[in-house]
Amino acid sequence: MKITWYGHSCFLVETAEGSAVLDPYSPGSVPGLTLPPLRADLVLCSHEHRDHGYRQGVTLTGAAPALRLETLDVWHDDRQGALRGPNRIHVLEAEGLRLAHLGDLGHMLSPEQLHALGRIDLLLIPVGGHYTIGPETASALVRAL
Repeated sequence: MKITWYGHSCFLVETAEGSAVLDPYSPGSVPGLTLPPLRADLVLCSHEHRDHGYRQGVTLTGAAPALRLETLDVWHDDRQGALRGPNRIHVLEAEGLRLAHLGDLGHMLSPEQLHALGRIDLLLIPVGGHYTIGPETASALVRAL
């Protein structure tokens, strides 16, 4: 598995079973960053804000990937979406590994949500404290997983 970070929350995941771009950002939405042309089998967006949902920035290969994909609907804030709306966690499984991309998670996961995620080998976790969880919540989440 090869993972390339393109800044902010955008990653390209390449495996023997397929490829995916997670959270591509639109031009001008992330100060100082320009998304290069990307190509993958899938494009996955955690939510529809400009800095996470620029599907047009990814050329799809047309291949049917064998990646196993799970999703978990969560919130972009700690008020059940009242401030920033929904967010979606994507879990990719390939080559015997489970990768979870949390997007702009804005709250601690419940015991039920933690159970639904199951075993995670690689966690792409946001930390910031305003639009995402802060360091204390991120640390607690990592310990809980």
